[in-house]
Amino acid sequence: MKVYHFLFLTLLLFSTVSKLPAALMHSKIPEGVYRYQKMSGEEKGDFLWTLRYYPEFAEIIVHDQETTMINRCEGDGKTLYWEVQDGSGGTTIARRSGNSLTVQMQNSESSQEQTYQLDQRPWFQPFSYSLRPFLISEAQSISFWTIRQDKMKPVVLEATKQSFETLLLQGSEIEAIKVEVRLTGFFAPFWRGTYWYRSSDGLFLKYEGMVSIQDRAEIELVEQVAGR
Repeated sequence: MKVYHFLFLTLLLFSTVSKLPAALMHSKIPEGVYRYQKMSGEEKGDFLWTLRYYPEFAEIIVHDQETTMINRCEGDGKTLYWEVQDGSGGTTIARRSGNSLTVQMQNSESSQEQTYQLDQRPWFQPFSYSLRPFLISEAQSISFWTIRQDKMKPVVLEATKQSFETLLLQGSEIEAIKVEVRLTGFFAPFWRGTYWYRSSDGLFLKYEGMVSIQDRAEIELVEQVAGR
């Protein structure tokens, strides 16, 4: 009986999650500037997340007191271009051409370039935007490449839809889709994070998880400060 009960709950969960993306089919995240708060231990800080749509790509800019990240993504979430300005004059630029990913790093003292060979899996850099098409799809999980910021090297991650939840953010209840992202294979136990996206349009709402091997953090949407 316990086995059948477990199977029923599992099928119910998958059925529920698979129906969630329907609300996203005819809507998209509004252009604008959004403010988020990041909390790690006793430290708190805000950052701005800006979204603009262009004919051939969407541009997502993330800016805090120390770093600016510029992301350009196709409509299906695939990253075309990623730039990191670290505040001390250093710049990293990554581009993908076919299955080749080129990472260029430059500062006032040196510059270097490294090319990595990937496979057919997509490159998703800003999880705040790139996973939205996955939410719309019928797939329960997706495997993709991303660049680790601490190493500036590509790794494979897997995102899995978890459930449909109601979040309480800034005094408002918001319907959300919960997604877990983790490393794959042998390294799976060493890093994972949980993301919540607004079910009406896929806007990134919240993150809980590890930001490094030793540190955990929580990120929450505070407000939309500009745009429609």
